Amino acid sequence: MSDRVDYLLKELRCAALRARLAAEDLDAIALATKHGLVTPEQALELLADCDTLYYIQPTTPWRDPDGKIHADAKVSA
Repeated sequence: MSDRVDYLLKELRCAALRARLAAEDLDAIALATKHGLVTPEQALELLADCDTLYYIQPTTPWRDPDGKIHADAKVSA
């Protein structure tokens, strides 16, 4: 096996471990939020602290003219 292949395989193993760690962080923050241990704002701070905020795309809820609340940010004019 060439040095380049060996290096790439090691990097891929590290990336897989980082992905598993990120998944565990997301699960822990979700559980803490679900059970009221942290507020939604604190959860977002925790996500930012562990570099996982980009996995979600929080948007500001908006209310349409009929009063219905929507979670997506796409508002038609």
